[in-house]
Amino acid sequence: MTEQLRGRIDAAATAFEEKRANLFRADGSRLFADEAHKEHESALRREFHSDLDHISGDIERRIETAEQESHRLAHADPSGSLSRGACTG
Repeated sequence: MTEQLRGRIDAAATAFEEKRANLFRADGSRLFADEAHKEHESALRREFHSDLDHISGDIERRIETAEQESHRLAHADPSGSLSRGACTG
């Protein structure tokens, strides 16, 4: 996985944790009543999962591109890479 993708995952996780921490007071008690707290937390989880889904889509596209390139190279005609000048026959 590239450093860019790792950075995006880490940023999404950090943002989730920071936003989740904002649901609590300094003493650790909840800022909202039980039901409201659950709703806020669920919204944060949906946002986090959406971020991860976007990153996952990028990863899948990169894998697909790499597989296509690998297939192309595996089935390429090796004689196409020979220079004509090197064949003095």
